[in-house]
Amino acid sequence: MTDEPQQISPIIAESGLPDGAQRILMGAAQVFAKKGYSAATVRQLAESAKMSIPMMYYYFESKEAVFGALMNSAMRYLDENALGPAMNAESPREALRLFIVRHVQIALENPLIIRTLMAAFFGPEEGGPPLEMLEKKKHKESLDWLVGLVPKLGRVREGFSPIFVATMIDNTHHNLVMSVRHLNDPKFDDYRPLLEAYLSDESIDNHIKFLLLGAYEEVFDEF
Repeated sequence: MTDEPQQISPIIAESGLPDGAQRILMGAAQVFAKKGYSAATVRQLAESAKMSIPMMYYYFESKEAVFGALMNSAMRYLDENALGPAMNAESPREALRLFIVRHVQIALENPLIIRTLMAAFFGPEEGGPPLEMLEKKKHKESLDWLVGLVPKLGRVREGFSPIFVATMIDNTHHNLVMSVRHLNDPKFDDYRPLLEAYLSDESIDNHIKFLLLGAYEEVFDEF
């Protein structure tokens, strides 16, 4: 009996890497999501990709290189498929909505990879991955864009700086994205209907309304 072909995540499929490297990254996403970066071994990465260790080393020189390629592929994909559409939106409000909705959609389509990315940025430093290998400037570009978007949405409340409001927006979308990881966790099966409702388009719209009501004295356009 032959193994079924491994379904490649859109994040990895658009990385431009050779097929063998893509297989390794798909296997690595499963290993890192289950075991974390520190506990994962090269042998486990190779086994998950269904290839030998020497073959894995043909594509990547180390576990760190595999992790870096996986995370940077995710960050580039988010930049092109979440931030990009938001930057080209017809209105500031639609830009804000697209920014949040597309991040959630991508997390739902690529739960293991996004879970690993969130753990890398927000998990404990001890035993974590070497973040210097990541293209962190992508995240800074996203924050800079949010800071520029803030005054276009309305008149913020006194004492609220654009950086503060942009951070509120960033935290809101991170909260929603991090909630996606619980959908495929058996420990949360009893809460699945609540999680699905929490991540629905209607719920996201309510998150945005709540955020704007708290941060703005006047909002320039309504839903």
